[in-house]
Amino acid sequence: MEKTVKLSLLFIGLYALYSSFKYGIWVNNGPGGGFIALFIGLILIVLCGYSLIKEKPEVFKINELKKSLIPFGGILLTLLVIKIFGFFMGIGIYILIWLVLIEKYKPIKALAIDLTICVFMYAVFSIWLKVPFPNGIIF
Repeated sequence: MEKTVKLSLLFIGLYALYSSFKYGIWVNNGPGGGFIALFIGLILIVLCGYSLIKEKPEVFKINELKKSLIPFGGILLTLLVIKIFGFFMGIGIYILIWLVLIEKYKPIKALAIDLTICVFMYAVFSIWLKVPFPNGIIF
């Protein structure tokens, strides 16, 4: 499972690196919307790449492989949901499903945590830092 998570994070790092150039790294003598994504992407690529190189080969069991693909599938589904509903709604749905199905939180507690995280992210990144986030087709 660890290898799949590392590979998933490596691909997320590559996507963040690619996206950072789309939003602009340095704009008008200051950091642009892709500035932080560039560093996050580079850090993920370096750390996951190093970890994968240093990892000893292991034998996968089919059940473990299926369990390890859940995070990767969830991330791919989240990217699709973000294209339809927008960034904050997509991340909110992902966090809520993860907390209820994987972490086994009660739905009310998971919803409270989810709303807190989403409101905090929106306040910090959209309102305070004015970072442009992808809008979906619906929102």
